[in-house]
Amino acid sequence: MQGSGNRRLVQLLCGELYELLRVYRYRSSVAQGRARRAFAEHRSIVEAMRARDGARAERLMRDHIAAAIANLPRSEPVVQAVPEEEGAR
Repeated sequence: MQGSGNRRLVQLLCGELYELLRVYRYRSSVAQGRARRAFAEHRSIVEAMRARDGARAERLMRDHIAAAIANLPRSEPVVQAVPEEEGAR
């Protein structure tokens, strides 16, 4: 993230949201095979970023977040994902 040069992104993901993301990451990883699938999803996101395909990277990240939320235990409250901007796709 530091490599992005985006101070706000670093502040959000390394500071304000880090603890929350860590908890959700742990909770969503308990599903069998989820960690392996998440790693493959991350790899695809990075590949899209390296190819400078922002639309694909965004779609893959949204899909990754949706998959992580789907794997959370049903009894856990889920923070609403940031809504997609109209016309973004």
